[in-house]
Amino acid sequence: MAALLLLASCDRDDADSTYEPSSNDTFILLIDKSASFVKKGGAFNHYVSQLLETVTPNSLVIVLSVVDANTRGDPPVLLKTKLPKVPKEKKRDILFYLRGRGDFSKSSSCLKNSEYALRVFRDAKEHLRAEIADSFEKIPPSKKTYLIDAMRDVSDELEDRENGKNVVLILSDGLEDSNILGKTIVFDNLDFWRNTSPKNLIEDIKKSGFRPNFNNADVYIAGLSAKQTQVYDFVRRFWIDFFEYAGARKAVRRIGLKPVYDQEKFDNKAEEFCQGT
Repeated sequence: MAALLLLASCDRDDADSTYEPSSNDTFILLIDKSASFVKKGGAFNHYVSQLLETVTPNSLVIVLSVVDANTRGDPPVLLKTKLPKVPKEKKRDILFYLRGRGDFSKSSSCLKNSEYALRVFRDAKEHLRAEIADSFEKIPPSKKTYLIDAMRDVSDELEDRENGKNVVLILSDGLEDSNILGKTIVFDNLDFWRNTSPKNLIEDIKKSGFRPNFNNADVYIAGLSAKQTQVYDFVRRFWIDFFEYAGARKAVRRIGLKPVYDQEKFDNKAEEFCQGT
């Protein structure tokens, strides 16, 4: 049982279909290499591709790894890079129009003038893909999964990112296996989840003083899974509650990452813009 879940607290509104990229957009990829599906190159590459289809020009992209909270010997930040801007602000919508179509045969000089910007942006994304793959290979293996503690690192990166769109993609089965909060937490251990509840665990996190701030981020977990249905339900409920507590924005949906633009609306917008140029 596996799923890609969008986790947070309220429904997507209509404004997202006309979202304008800003210089403060942040995209975070958190990698839990202990998850079995993450070790499979095909699945990892699939979700990286989805992330790269979603990033916007001039956005900040950060790649983090889940590290052992007891040692913290390995830095969680694997990669941090800023994607290029489009040369002219007024060409921004056209850039996204071309990104979707990849069509430079249009006779309009307005569209052709955006070709260079598009290629620079695409080249930067392909370079980023290679850097992410290289970072993935450098993550050391771990027998434990300190996923809850890794949310501190995500929260730290989002602390000052208040004015743009924040997206967090977590590659993990969601199965915490750690020694934090003064106890051993093993989500797929039957004795553990029979003797606690997601609500009680959230209360323990609150009492510990840990208050993550996800700044209204859209949070996705790719690979959420468990061998038993009851464990899966526990894990799913916990992460829903956790990200609501952390101030994430979206409701749970079984959907994949999608580009921020509604293609049909921006097709029309692009044509209108160029006709008026």
